[in-house]
Amino acid sequence: METKGWTEVWRRKIPSEKRSNEITTYFVTNVPKDAKKWELRAILYKFGRLTDIYMGTNIGINRQYYSFIKYAGVEDVKELEKKIDDVRLRGKCIAVNLSIHDRKEPPKQRTNHDNAKR
Repeated sequence: METKGWTEVWRRKIPSEKRSNEITTYFVTNVPKDAKKWELRAILYKFGRLTDIYMGTNIGINRQYYSFIKYAGVEDVKELEKKIDDVRLRGKCIAVNLSIHDRKEPPKQRTNHDNAKR
């Protein structure tokens, strides 16, 4: 069977009103202690445009490990929360809530290059 070369394929354009880039952050608890980002991503990517996962390294105030997940373009925030809630990760049901606080970005570290500018 011979191929005739490359075929040009055009992607469908998504209307701009459906391409929302607004980010919604969820707080996830009951995460297994040694769970990895890729494991969480593997079960959560199907619910929408998953843009970021932060895995907490310490136990939260509820004595459980936690993470923050971010989705872009969420149309119904509460509906997505219901869909994700009670998803199983390594046999444990994770609990998901809309995040009250944004994740704090670590302070930018100064480098020798920054000191040279002074």
